Amino acid sequence: MIHVGQYNTLEAGSRVAGGWMLRHRGDEVFLPDRLAPPDLELGATLRVFVYTDATSRIATTKTPAGTVGDFVCLEVVAVSAPGAFCSWGIDKDLLIPAHKQVKPLRVGDRPVVALLLDRDDRVMGSTYLNQYLRTDTRRVAPGQEVDLLAYAFTERGISVVVQRQWGGMLFYDRTHRDVKIGEQLRGFVRAIRPDGRLDVALTPERDADAAHTDDVAVITRALAANGGFLRLTDDSDPAAIRDALHLSKKAFKRAVGTLYREHKVTLEAEGIRWRSP
Repeated sequence: MIHVGQYNTLEAGSRVAGGWMLRHRGDEVFLPDRLAPPDLELGATLRVFVYTDATSRIATTKTPAGTVGDFVCLEVVAVSAPGAFCSWGIDKDLLIPAHKQVKPLRVGDRPVVALLLDRDDRVMGSTYLNQYLRTDTRRVAPGQEVDLLAYAFTERGISVVVQRQWGGMLFYDRTHRDVKIGEQLRGFVRAIRPDGRLDVALTPERDADAAHTDDVAVITRALAANGGFLRLTDDSDPAAIRDALHLSKKAFKRAVGTLYREHKVTLEAEGIRWRSP
């Protein structure tokens, strides 16, 4: 059986007008001449990606950004009534139907997309990722180094795809750097939640004292870089704290408390001020 949306190793079965018919156990798919190796011969085997065009299945030797079941970051190149179309490495752009978009997409957007098949065996995309992420975490363990793909910002952290299959959360106080949607990262599993989602970090797990020391250092450097004053307080919006320091509000308040008790800062109505010696 030839699988749409996947790579298939097929045999060159016959020469036809404009190309080749590739086959596997009686099943056939068309490969256009312009995509066939110039030295292809009858009986030779060829690894191709198979997708469905308007009316039939097509084989291509081009490499798509992913296969069905993958999560990939793609650029929107056109928008029309059916939905948004993304470039993904083959001749036919990938459709993300309007009802499969978390929010309406525009040309130039670069969402992370789940690749799946529609009812007509055509590859399409969806930006609703949660329903396609696995929850069986028997093959992952705390401390394991993993691949991450950032796909959404939340109040507490960055939602990520872990190892191209699980859902995870990269909390802001575990990043200490800017992360962009669609960015691929290396990280470490901190914990496995009962719902099958993972808590991850960009560095191996440290003890609480080391993490707190780092948070204090982040605020100290920020004060030095801003003339000794930060326009942030206990009442600041968590997003403002995250944008300025890449810390959660809880970590921010704890670190500021330490600096205050050590008489290194004063707390003013508008922010935090470094105390002169």
